Amino acid sequence: MLAMDRRTFSKLLSLLMISSNHALAAVNKREKIIVIGAGIIGTSIAYELSKMGAQVTLIDQKFPGSAASGSTFSWINATYPKKPYPYNFLSQLGIDAYKSLEKEINLKIKWGGSLEWFDSDEEQNQPYE
Repeated sequence: MLAMDRRTFSKLLSLLMISSNHALAAVNKREKIIVIGAGIIGTSIAYELSKMGAQVTLIDQKFPGSAASGSTFSWINATYPKKPYPYNFLSQLGIDAYKSLEKEINLKIKWGGSLEWFDSDEEQNQPYE
Protein backbone atom coordinates (compact mmCIF):
# COMPACT_ATOMS: atom_id res chain seq x y z
CA MET A 1 0.00 0.00 0.00
CA LEU A 2 1.25 3.48 -0.86
CA ALA A 3 1.40 5.83 2.13
CA MET A 4 1.08 9.58 1.60
CA ASP A 5 0.23 12.66 3.58
CA ARG A 6 -3.06 14.53 3.29
CA ARG A 7 -1.65 17.40 1.20
CA THR A 8 -0.12 15.06 -1.38
CA PHE A 9 -3.40 13.15 -1.54
CA SER A 10 -5.33 16.42 -1.99
CA LYS A 11 -3.07 17.49 -4.84
CA LEU A 12 -3.41 14.13 -6.59
CA LEU A 13 -7.18 14.12 -6.10
CA SER A 14 -7.54 17.60 -7.59
CA LEU A 15 -5.38 16.64 -10.57
CA LEU A 16 -7.50 13.55 -11.09
CA MET A 17 -10.73 15.55 -11.05
CA ILE A 18 -9.38 18.15 -13.45
CA SER A 19 -7.97 15.60 -15.88
CA SER A 20 -10.87 13.15 -15.80
CA ASN A 21 -13.69 15.33 -17.14
CA HIS A 22 -13.46 13.67 -20.57
CA ALA A 23 -13.34 10.17 -19.08
CA LEU A 24 -16.40 10.83 -16.93
CA ALA A 25 -18.37 12.06 -19.93
CA ALA A 26 -18.09 8.54 -21.39
CA VAL A 27 -20.15 6.97 -18.56
CA ASN A 28 -23.42 5.53 -19.80
CA LYS A 29 -26.47 3.79 -18.34
CA ARG A 30 -25.01 0.34 -18.97
CA GLU A 31 -22.01 1.01 -16.75
CA LYS A 32 -22.02 -0.85 -13.43
CA ILE A 33 -19.55 0.74 -11.06
CA ILE A 34 -18.60 -0.15 -7.50
CA VAL A 35 -17.25 2.62 -5.28
CA ILE A 36 -15.45 1.48 -2.15
CA GLY A 37 -15.63 3.89 0.76
CA ALA A 38 -18.73 5.85 1.80
CA GLY A 39 -17.00 8.92 3.18
CA ILE A 40 -17.35 12.33 1.57
CA ILE A 41 -15.13 11.43 -1.37
CA GLY A 42 -16.69 8.04 -2.09
CA THR A 43 -20.26 9.25 -1.77
CA SER A 44 -19.52 12.30 -3.92
CA ILE A 45 -18.03 10.12 -6.65
CA ALA A 46 -20.98 7.70 -6.45
CA TYR A 47 -23.47 10.56 -6.59
CA GLU A 48 -21.86 12.19 -9.63
CA LEU A 49 -21.60 8.86 -11.47
CA SER A 50 -25.26 8.09 -10.77
CA LYS A 51 -26.26 11.51 -12.15
CA MET A 52 -24.46 10.51 -15.35
CA GLY A 53 -26.56 7.37 -15.61
CA ALA A 54 -24.22 4.72 -14.19
CA GLN A 55 -25.56 1.98 -11.95
CA VAL A 56 -23.51 2.56 -8.80
CA THR A 57 -23.02 0.32 -5.79
CA LEU A 58 -21.45 2.01 -2.77
CA ILE A 59 -19.63 -0.20 -0.25
CA ASP A 60 -18.20 0.74 3.14
CA GLN A 61 -16.60 -1.28 5.92
CA LYS A 62 -19.11 0.05 8.46
CA PHE A 63 -21.65 2.71 7.43
CA PRO A 64 -21.56 5.99 5.45
CA GLY A 65 -19.48 8.65 7.15
CA SER A 66 -18.32 6.28 9.89
CA ALA A 67 -14.64 7.17 9.73
CA ALA A 68 -12.88 10.51 9.16
CA SER A 69 -15.72 12.09 7.15
CA GLY A 70 -18.12 11.59 10.03
CA SER A 71 -15.92 13.10 12.69
CA THR A 72 -14.26 16.12 11.09
CA PHE A 73 -14.96 19.01 8.72
CA SER A 74 -11.27 19.78 8.34
CA TRP A 75 -11.51 19.24 4.59
CA ILE A 76 -13.95 22.09 4.08
CA ASN A 77 -12.22 24.94 5.82
CA ALA A 78 -10.65 27.98 4.21
CA THR A 79 -11.21 30.76 6.73
CA TYR A 80 -7.64 31.99 6.42
CA PRO A 81 -4.91 31.55 3.79
CA LYS A 82 -3.45 28.14 4.64
CA LYS A 83 -0.13 27.23 3.14
CA PRO A 84 0.67 26.14 0.56
CA TYR A 85 -1.74 28.17 -1.54
CA PRO A 86 -2.89 25.24 -3.74
CA TYR A 87 -4.05 23.44 -0.58
CA ASN A 88 -6.00 26.52 0.52
CA PHE A 89 -7.46 26.91 -2.98
CA LEU A 90 -8.61 23.26 -2.92
CA SER A 91 -10.34 23.97 0.41
CA GLN A 92 -12.10 26.98 -1.13
CA LEU A 93 -13.25 24.82 -4.04
CA GLY A 94 -14.55 22.30 -1.51
CA ILE A 95 -16.66 24.96 0.18
CA ASP A 96 -18.04 26.05 -3.20
CA ALA A 97 -18.90 22.42 -4.00
CA TYR A 98 -20.74 22.01 -0.70
CA LYS A 99 -22.72 25.19 -1.36
CA SER A 100 -23.73 23.92 -4.81
CA LEU A 101 -24.67 20.52 -3.41
CA GLU A 102 -26.61 22.21 -0.62
CA LYS A 103 -28.88 23.82 -3.22
CA GLU A 104 -29.02 20.76 -5.48
CA ILE A 105 -30.24 18.29 -2.87
CA ASN A 106 -31.74 20.73 -0.34
CA LEU A 107 -29.21 20.26 2.47
CA LYS A 108 -29.70 22.24 5.65
CA ILE A 109 -26.19 23.55 6.41
CA LYS A 110 -25.58 26.44 8.80
CA TRP A 111 -22.48 28.26 7.52
CA GLY A 112 -20.25 30.39 9.66
CA GLY A 113 -17.85 30.46 12.55
CA SER A 114 -14.42 29.07 13.18
CA LEU A 115 -12.19 28.04 16.03
CA GLU A 116 -8.45 28.55 16.17
CA TRP A 117 -5.91 27.89 18.86
CA PHE A 118 -2.23 28.64 19.17
CA ASP A 119 0.63 27.40 21.34
CA SER A 120 1.56 30.94 22.40
CA ASP A 121 0.36 34.54 22.39
CA GLU A 122 3.19 35.31 19.98
CA GLU A 123 1.84 32.85 17.42
CA GLN A 124 -1.68 34.20 17.84
CA ASN A 125 -0.56 37.73 17.03
CA GLN A 126 1.28 36.74 13.83
CA PRO A 127 -0.38 38.28 10.75
CA TYR A 128 -1.59 35.90 8.03
CA GLU A 129 0.59 35.92 4.95
